Amino acid sequence: MGRPFLRSIVQEAVDAAKAAGVRLYCGEFGVIDRAPVADTLRWFEDVVAVYGEYDIHYALWSYKEMDFGLADAHYDPIRKDMLRLLTQK
Repeated sequence: MGRPFLRSIVQEAVDAAKAAGVRLYCGEFGVIDRAPVADTLRWFEDVVAVYGEYDIHYALWSYKEMDFGLADAHYDPIRKDMLRLLTQK
């Protein structure tokens, strides 16, 4: 999918927020634990980059369990990279 696709998806919301003079916030996003971890990391890199370009603040879904848990064993191989992405500014 990549960053151009993600930009196209958020553009309408970015434009509406700008017109209204408000900031954007994505209350939840994540990748289900059935996706390959390498693809998961690439997707996170792209989403976080696009959100950064548009100053969109966000919350990761979820900390543990519910098929998306950052703390769950499925993400062990990429957790350090995910945390680096999610805490950079």
